[in-house]
Amino acid sequence: MIGFEIEIDLPVTNAQGGTIPGDTDLARSTTAPGFKIVSDSRTLTTGAGYSNLEFVSDAVSAIGTQQVAGRATILGQRAEMLRIRNVLYVAGAAALAGRDPQLNTVGVGANALLNPNLPYNETNLLLVHYSVGVPLAGLPQFFDRLRAAAPILPLAQGNSPATIRDRFSLHQARAFAAAELAVFLHQPGAPAAGSQRARALDGFLQLGYMQVCALADHLDYAANQRGNIKNLTAVLCRSAFIDVFPLLSGQAQNFLIARCGGTEPLITNLAAHQQVAEQGFGQNHDFHEDGQRQSGNLAMITLMDFTLSVFTGNQRVNPQRVFGGMRDIAPHAEQNVNVVPMELRSVGNESKSWMDVQNELTSLCAWAHEAYGLA
Repeated sequence: MIGFEIEIDLPVTNAQGGTIPGDTDLARSTTAPGFKIVSDSRTLTTGAGYSNLEFVSDAVSAIGTQQVAGRATILGQRAEMLRIRNVLYVAGAAALAGRDPQLNTVGVGANALLNPNLPYNETNLLLVHYSVGVPLAGLPQFFDRLRAAAPILPLAQGNSPATIRDRFSLHQARAFAAAELAVFLHQPGAPAAGSQRARALDGFLQLGYMQVCALADHLDYAANQRGNIKNLTAVLCRSAFIDVFPLLSGQAQNFLIARCGGTEPLITNLAAHQQVAEQGFGQNHDFHEDGQRQSGNLAMITLMDFTLSVFTGNQRVNPQRVFGGMRDIAPHAEQNVNVVPMELRSVGNESKSWMDVQNELTSLCAWAHEAYGLA
């Protein structure tokens, strides 16, 4: 399944001219599968906060027998979002309700007001996140495609330190997984290199590495420099790893559990990769095993406990407990294969045009179908 979120600048207020809590549903398209419009938050030129609009698509399958029809539907969603966006931008200071016959307001949206007169920075550029489900055995190829679309760019070109770091971790994930996979493949009775079982372990290792490194980096930054922990991972797993772990072969599961025991060579290997500074920016990082993270009112967790939950499946740690502000989605069957749902947070440019979104959605559909063929 593929979904996407497109955040735009246009301010919206409640009936009294105040802000609206983030992720509040405001309107729904009449098409199906279509999209909804929700509130988000940004900062005015005055420094004050304001509510802006975000389009959130329904998820659509674009693999297997649904490859062609699914891609057409997804690109159609993007085109209809752009059409509605244009309607809203020319409406001026007006009610959201009644702007377009293909858009029905819901809840707070029935009394919401567009407010383009607020001092906001209109750039016509978009903040976009994509969601996709991919089988473990297709992940190495999928991540290779993603790495090519998310090169590590220099800070001098205006890229944020967080984006540089998350893309570096995306590249380091391959090196970490290759080192562990080499040990696995030298075991008696191990599958052949490139086999479905080997590729599944490779993909699992890469995905797990990015989650752990995001928390490790977050804990390594000074408290006043941490920002949003989600911005430190290029790929955010939407599932608890206790649910992903059983998708591996029994031999791979036993290998990971053993590698996390005794002298913990897997964790030593992971920390060694995480501690390397990204080329041309930053300093070496530390792996704070006892560092603690608490998201909202959820139970606190240490970096070591999270690492073990990822690579041994020894306890349930829902992603929200580490990353906050997200809905967990368990691995599930799509077109007769089990896929792991992920949110892609670092593809192409940080800020995008509508044409960028079209091109990236087209690529994403192709990558997902390609990965499906490797399951």
